[in-house]
Amino acid sequence: DCGVDVPVTIYPKDEITKLMIHGKVVLENAGIKPVTGFGSQAHLADQNMFNIARSLNFDHDFSAVAPEILAPRIKHFPYYQWVRGLWSDIKTDTQPYVISTPAGALVTVPLTGGSLDYEDLGTIMKRFTAATKAVGNAPPSLARQVFHIQFHQETAERYAPNLSRLLKMMYAQTAKSGTRMMPTVFQKTAISPNTANQPEPPEKEKVSRDDEYPREALAH
Repeated sequence: DCGVDVPVTIYPKDEITKLMIHGKVVLENAGIKPVTGFGSQAHLADQNMFNIARSLNFDHDFSAVAPEILAPRIKHFPYYQWVRGLWSDIKTDTQPYVISTPAGALVTVPLTGGSLDYEDLGTIMKRFTAATKAVGNAPPSLARQVFHIQFHQETAERYAPNLSRLLKMMYAQTAKSGTRMMPTVFQKTAISPNTANQPEPPEKEKVSRDDEYPREALAH
């Protein structure tokens, strides 16, 4: 049992809205604010949820995922078919993109690197190595990629050491390949419906560039 029997997308608009508002209030009451991004449970999100999220002033969505990341563990469950149906166009090199909603544009940042609590570090590093090669082979104007990894709050204490080990491996890889890794800060954006098709790339919002590093691999 992979723990997902009922997709959250089947709930009516008013119930999904209540869930999102409650989650936002809980985080704000804990001192985490402003809350400008959301991720749907188990990567199950559709246009209706995007519309609701943007109407509540969320600017970024972290629900999308490359199905191949999940396939080894859950491909024999119905849940995997739901995910693949939603995100069949997402690959491990897909970059942040914009989804249009009636309330404005929502920047979606797909999970492309992997989950620390579901995968071994070697598997994630294979993807990261491919990302650094793509950066190294790209023209200077395109020489940056967002590499999105995650782990969950329920297992954060257990897997935090893995994050430290992974970051050391990633920094070693970038030093070897001549690329540079830096954290990506996703802040509140000012994207209006009229500019939904031409957003400012989210990774540029709060990133400094060092002239001595001509190539960059960004990690979130």
